[in-house]
Amino acid sequence: MVRTQQRYSQAIVDNANAMGKPRTAVALTIFLLFTPFSMIELNHETISVEVWERDDIPSRPAGMALSVWQPSLPSVMWDVEWSADGKHIAAVGLDGGLSVWNKSDDRVIFRLTHNMQLLGVDWIDDGHIVTLDQRHNWNVYAVSDEGIARPKDTFDDFSGHWSSNMTGVEQNWGHDMEVSPDGSRIVYCGGRPSNGGEIVVVDTEYLLGRSEVANNVALHTPEIVKVCRWSSDSATIATIERASGGDSIRLFEGHSLNQTLQHNIATGSSGWHLDWKGNSQYSVAWTKSTGESVVSHFISDGDVEWYQPLEQNITRLEWSAHSDSLYVGLLGEGQVLVLDAAGQPVSSHGWHAYRDSRSDVRALAVSEEGDELASAGQDGSIEVWNILDTGGLSLGAILDSSIMREFEIDGSSTMIALAQGSGSLDIHDLKTGRRMRSCQHPDWGDDTASIPYIKSVKWLAEDTAVGGFTDGTVIWCSIQGSGDSHFDFSTVVDMDIFGRLAFKNKKVIALSSIPDGSNSTIDGEVNILRNTGDIWEVGQTWACPDTCWVMEFSSGGNRLVTAEQGGQIRIWNTESDSPSDWYELPSPYSHMNYTGVVEWSPERNVIISVGWDKEVVLYDVDSEQELWKVSLPFEGFSAQISEQEQLVIIGSGTASDSSLGQVSLLNLSTGELVDSWPTVGIPRGVAIHDTPLGTRYVVANSTGGWMTWMMDSDEDGYIDTEDMWPNDHTQWSDSDADGYGDEPEGTNGDQCPFNYGTSIQDRLGCPDSDGDGWSDPDEQWLAHPYGAADAFPTDVEQWNDSDDDGYGDNYFWDGVDEQRLNQRGDAFPDDGQQWNDSDGDGCGDNYSYSTGSTGLRITEIGDAFTNDSSQCSDSDGDGFGDNYTWTLDNDGLRIENGDAFPSNTLAWSDLDGDGCAPNSIRLDEIDLYPEDASQCQGDPVPTMPENIDVFVTSDMERWSISYSWHQRGDNTDNIKVFAIEMNESDECDSRCWQNPLVSLDPAPAGYTDGIQYLARSGPTRLLVIIRASNNVYNTSSELWWNNTGSPLPQNETVEQNETGNENGNDSQNGSGMNTSDDVSSDTTDSSSTLLIWGGAAGLVALLVFMILRRRGSRVAADPWSSSPSQTLVPLADQSVCTRCGRTTQAVDHEGKVWKWCPSCQQYDH
Repeated sequence: MVRTQQRYSQAIVDNANAMGKPRTAVALTIFLLFTPFSMIELNHETISVEVWERDDIPSRPAGMALSVWQPSLPSVMWDVEWSADGKHIAAVGLDGGLSVWNKSDDRVIFRLTHNMQLLGVDWIDDGHIVTLDQRHNWNVYAVSDEGIARPKDTFDDFSGHWSSNMTGVEQNWGHDMEVSPDGSRIVYCGGRPSNGGEIVVVDTEYLLGRSEVANNVALHTPEIVKVCRWSSDSATIATIERASGGDSIRLFEGHSLNQTLQHNIATGSSGWHLDWKGNSQYSVAWTKSTGESVVSHFISDGDVEWYQPLEQNITRLEWSAHSDSLYVGLLGEGQVLVLDAAGQPVSSHGWHAYRDSRSDVRALAVSEEGDELASAGQDGSIEVWNILDTGGLSLGAILDSSIMREFEIDGSSTMIALAQGSGSLDIHDLKTGRRMRSCQHPDWGDDTASIPYIKSVKWLAEDTAVGGFTDGTVIWCSIQGSGDSHFDFSTVVDMDIFGRLAFKNKKVIALSSIPDGSNSTIDGEVNILRNTGDIWEVGQTWACPDTCWVMEFSSGGNRLVTAEQGGQIRIWNTESDSPSDWYELPSPYSHMNYTGVVEWSPERNVIISVGWDKEVVLYDVDSEQELWKVSLPFEGFSAQISEQEQLVIIGSGTASDSSLGQVSLLNLSTGELVDSWPTVGIPRGVAIHDTPLGTRYVVANSTGGWMTWMMDSDEDGYIDTEDMWPNDHTQWSDSDADGYGDEPEGTNGDQCPFNYGTSIQDRLGCPDSDGDGWSDPDEQWLAHPYGAADAFPTDVEQWNDSDDDGYGDNYFWDGVDEQRLNQRGDAFPDDGQQWNDSDGDGCGDNYSYSTGSTGLRITEIGDAFTNDSSQCSDSDGDGFGDNYTWTLDNDGLRIENGDAFPSNTLAWSDLDGDGCAPNSIRLDEIDLYPEDASQCQGDPVPTMPENIDVFVTSDMERWSISYSWHQRGDNTDNIKVFAIEMNESDECDSRCWQNPLVSLDPAPAGYTDGIQYLARSGPTRLLVIIRASNNVYNTSSELWWNNTGSPLPQNETVEQNETGNENGNDSQNGSGMNTSDDVSSDTTDSSSTLLIWGGAAGLVALLVFMILRRRGSRVAADPWSSSPSQTLVPLADQSVCTRCGRTTQAVDHEGKVWKWCPSCQQYDH
């Protein structure tokens, strides 16, 4: 879109020139330049996301680690801004430094140095800072305050280019930026003389990597855009644009960059800054062509409401809704000017200065609530002000470590007092780095010609530090504030230049000074002053021909040592309570140059001095002997003796430019070098002392930073008292307190360092809800089998699921192996279709199959017999498993298990083991002798006539037997009908077959029926048997009918019996009843009646047969499930089939009689 618009603009210019209208071309080109181009499609490749790692950590001594580090700040600050919650302040400087402070305790929680000058800083939210460098780069840094005593070493860094509508094609220089008050958008502006200017607006969510849509819009302008600021409602952007006839103000819609207003500031004006008052008014700081500074306040439509010329030059403007006042940063004054709502000056505040010279206020920022103001000075300090309702300011705090003059540690070794370059005496906690108290000069902030700064600091008591200022003022600063006081010693001592101070006790003070710094012939002085209530009086004065600067009382107060500028060491006896009685002892020795360090041993009268002659001397005052002398690579600036550690710590550096520094540790007895390490800047203060936590080294640089080191046995950079693993250099912290170190690559490293966990199997220290040692899955660490995490985070027995079927790989069950109860887990961890195995046979309980073309089951999966450990498959689906086993019973038949015929759906048993099925869909396959292993089919056996029916009635004289069938059966040569009278207790024997009632030989092929009569002889039971026989093979089949008649009267029974005997009929065979007349007594009427009755009976028999056959098919158990014994029932005694009514073959097996029906081809159960 950019290139298209540029080509279009050039085409219009070319066409206009060709038409001889260059002015028109220029006008059209300018019009197009003012037309915003927007929504260039960006992707996240335009944003770089990295983890920033610190590379400027101070060098450290051997076996020690940095405990507290409050680094020095930007030398020249350029912008400052509050976090939305008002807890933190961020500032950037021309040295590329970005620093963030905790406002309440002065800790530096964030510090980095960019590779270019930083011109802008703002907060996107409380956890992210955005910066603008002098070129076309932006960075967003993740910021967090974890309460530690040093800035973090790593944090997320998002970066990219803002110019050319976020593409960076044209590398315009950045001038200004601001995040909208609602935090949703950010505006960048700038340009170069050769390119003109540019304004770019983009969503902050895109810069944070939270959105892939930049929602960016941009505008090219003919001239550089110097300032761009949002209105309070985040709807409008106001800019200051450079113009040759006077800079102009333009207003744009924040979302589209459509221009809504344009006006000049004034003819020949040069605008410097702009700030909104609400949504429709804004103030502009600008300079006339004559050099006079002005603040103009504009209302709607660009009308000027008020106009305020100022004598001072202006750098920044900030409105506060809290006080309805405008705050103006002044150039070269080090102060903030307060204007009321009408533009009238009210007051000025601040002491931004370098040494005694005022510096610039480079930036201002009002807090979100509007009740606090931060001013950033060129001196490297930030003054935090409370905004009063009247608009006035009261000092809240000074954030300063730009210059440090001196420090001293209290007697308990828990606090450090710092003489800050800003004029503050600050007391900090040595362990946490937090500021505990800050005290200033009593005239701090007044409009004075020269600004005094603090030069010397001492501890007077456990809770009070004392600081001396260059103007002779001394302040007492107590921790609680109740003991604060001050005294101007220039009122009792003639001084022009203050030197140092030292206390013998609360009532006696030594103060060095120069009465006239402009006259080198006048000696310096050491004045001893004594407190007599509210007044300090001079008790004695000693002249120092070469000027005495540093001085110290011995630990008991009995001696005072000074060092003259020329290097002469002088000692006074100060035992007397009256300073007038003090006297000087012989001078022990002298350095060859300026000597700025002389210190006493805390336990004996031994002094150490360090001069700019690079010599260190240890001297015993009592014995008047030099114990040792050693040389240093640099000039000396600080020193201290530790009797407990038997060490001397020395701070030295290059006096010419303060660029190089070194801390050295010397053996107290011999002066031999024990250790040394470099510092950035001169170490103006050093200390070594023993604490309950171990030895501590303290160093403060001239550049303003200060730091402490503590014992670090494993030299991993973390002090032993804070190192969870003081003897393991790979681990030091355990953020979630789960016993695993935060460093994943270290020993037993925590894979979830900020989330408590007890896992030990797949990874260490991650959440393990069920406590089985396997970690819970998360978005980065997937559950098994897609990852290594616990697939069952709430089941202590399970963690892996190799086949992803939802059942864990660990398989458990109760009970016996063949009958498993309460199964848990997966019996088949590599089979996604199976998990349970109830009978323990290795075949899963989930049974499925498909049917092949033969009707048999194929591709069987799982166990068809979940409660039978001996069976899995059932190929023919008959309910008997394919795994066929047997043993022989005592009767010679098999005791069987499984299916002897796995491919025959009608057969499963093979009692005699001859391989012939007792049932089949083919008759020629059926084992007609299931108990005889020598034969299967045997001789053909006739089948009974089809639809056979027998109907018997009786009266007191005879039996009436009606019979019929539709056709004879197979393999049948003759059919005989037998009728035998029998008592209930009689058994059928050979007499049953002697005299047939009807004999049909050959048997008719078609329908046959008849009726026969048999005289009753007395028995109430009539047995009717129809036998079909094969004459060739002498085989037969029969059906039996039992019929019961009413009992006969006794006399009739006897008479009939006697009559029968007379006729020569044997009652055993009933031959007297089988007369030819009876056999041939059929008539046509009776035949018709029998046909009707026979058909009905046949239909009923057929229905009964079908019902019984259907029932039989449901019986799954095999009667031949154990070894058979062959005991054949005599043919004459065989029963009939309950299904078809035909004769069955019976087998006595395992105490039961099993009946095989050859007609039905099934066992009769």
